[in-house]
Amino acid sequence: MLPALMMLILIAIAAVDIPLRKSLKVWFKGIQPAPEDKKHPSERKIFVLKWFVLPALVVVQAVLVFVPLTVFNQSVVAWRVFHANIEIVRPYVSSRELFKITSSFAAMTSEQEYLLIDAKLHEIAKSNERE
Repeated sequence: MLPALMMLILIAIAAVDIPLRKSLKVWFKGIQPAPEDKKHPSERKIFVLKWFVLPALVVVQAVLVFVPLTVFNQSVVAWRVFHANIEIVRPYVSSRELFKITSSFAAMTSEQEYLLIDAKLHEIAKSNERE
């Protein structure tokens, strides 16, 4: 699910990025409209582009990049912490119990389930004076 979501977000960023770059070129060149030249945008279009469209595109692009990376980073941290805790309690529990804990970690669907698994691992470590 996550790789597909990341690919969709990259496609969305690319779709937003191309018009954004073109708009930025116009903005930074400071093109002023010439009444006799139909190729130049009107003053109203330049104003709307500078103060509404470009900032909105920048915010959307930042959100499209920041949110998925944050979610992905949190899942990596949870995975690392879980496996570190498993290695800490491994000498104190049976392989069947480790298998059950690992299985429940793989099947979890919510933060609450993760917190229960983590609490169980901390309880095992604490009862064996490893915390």
